[in-house]
Amino acid sequence: MRFFPGRSDDTTLLHFIEDFFAILVHSFFRHCFLCLGGHRRLALHATFSRLLSHDRLSSFFLVHHKGLILGFKDNKLNQMRDYLKHWRIVRQWAKKKYGISMPDLELLLFLYSERYFTASQIREGGNIMSFDNDRARRMVEQGWMELFRKRRGKGASIYQLSFKSKGMIRAIYNKLDGEPLSESGRYNPLFRKDARYSEKTYRNLILRINETIRQQQHPSQ
Repeated sequence: MRFFPGRSDDTTLLHFIEDFFAILVHSFFRHCFLCLGGHRRLALHATFSRLLSHDRLSSFFLVHHKGLILGFKDNKLNQMRDYLKHWRIVRQWAKKKYGISMPDLELLLFLYSERYFTASQIREGGNIMSFDNDRARRMVEQGWMELFRKRRGKGASIYQLSFKSKGMIRAIYNKLDGEPLSESGRYNPLFRKDARYSEKTYRNLILRINETIRQQQHPSQ
């Protein structure tokens, strides 16, 4: 079960490459084991024995104490599908910290990969949310979007996400990718003394998540 991998930003790309390489080797081994006989399996094992010593590869295989490969582990692949396990907690933190509604947050996530966009694209994303005919103008006034270029002739006005929006979304992805949530009321409104009871219920879950992250980062402690 993937439970917040707890990786820092400067190692995320390296870990992604390692995971991708491990999946390729896993697929290769699976194919070879289905095609080869017993003695050839031993030869294949000897060829890749050094690869199996890598912790990200060995997690794919069930290995006998004498070094014989007995089968495969699939738990590593299953872990990769648990990215949104704590999305509800992270989104509640974002809503309170940045003072944004869920429909507006979802629209910003929809537009995040777009460098520039028009009002029609804003309406496209907003069509599946609560009706707000004035959403574009309001979000510009609130600082979530910026007008990049005014309408010229028959051309449409061009918008882009503001620095404020991009910073919030990066923070959200960082939390989902293993960055701990603050336990201080100064930085996390869910820990403020005047937080509502419904908001305080998130605290124990955040504390538990942060403890798990610390254990993953420092397993010997």
